[in-house]
Amino acid sequence: MAVITVSRQFGCGGEYVAEKIAEKLGFKFFHKELIKYIAILTDTDEEKVNKFDEEHHSNFRSFMSSYFDADLFSNVFKDEKIDKVNDMIKNDETLSFFDTYADQEPVFDSKKFSSMVELIIKNLASDTNCVIMGRGSQCILEDEPNCLHLRLTAPFESRVNWLMDKEGLEEAVASEQIKAIEKHKKSYIRHYYKKDIDDISLYHAVFNLSKSSNEQLADMIIASAKSFLKF
Repeated sequence: MAVITVSRQFGCGGEYVAEKIAEKLGFKFFHKELIKYIAILTDTDEEKVNKFDEEHHSNFRSFMSSYFDADLFSNVFKDEKIDKVNDMIKNDETLSFFDTYADQEPVFDSKKFSSMVELIIKNLASDTNCVIMGRGSQCILEDEPNCLHLRLTAPFESRVNWLMDKEGLEEAVASEQIKAIEKHKKSYIRHYYKKDIDDISLYHAVFNLSKSSNEQLADMIIASAKSFLKF
């Protein structure tokens, strides 16, 4: 299948571009849904799962999760949970790939959590044409054929202004929030994949969103995808 992975600096608005790309190509779009799927499959509160996600990543929390909160991912892969996820993501051409993993051992820590993220992303990529936002997908699918890896950026000032407008924050608050989340995202990639999220060698292309509108950028990426990917 054809896959586009999108890594973006927080506050650049890259999620809107990624969603537009998926919409115009007729691809499935996966972003926050990945956390929902994990929460359902592991019978775990979504808010609790979200603490391991890239924007909230903590090396200390990841390390300590191996020793505490052992029931975090108990009762994994119950049949009714698998059915619920399949109902959320399947279409006429999508395989019910979660069935294969119904008997897997419970997940107890962040390392196993990241393994499940990889499992889900790899299976999504094998089952349907899709755009996948973040979660180390550019690393997970690094060696997979028919994948286009993109990095979306914008100047720091532009991102601060974007967040101020979006959330109604003061400049200093928006600035600190962006710095904090960017630190979490960098740490997430370094911790799990031993990579630098800003390393351009991870991507086929890097786009600056301040140089064009979201619509224009989406159209440029779509043109590239059509010439580069087979679908």
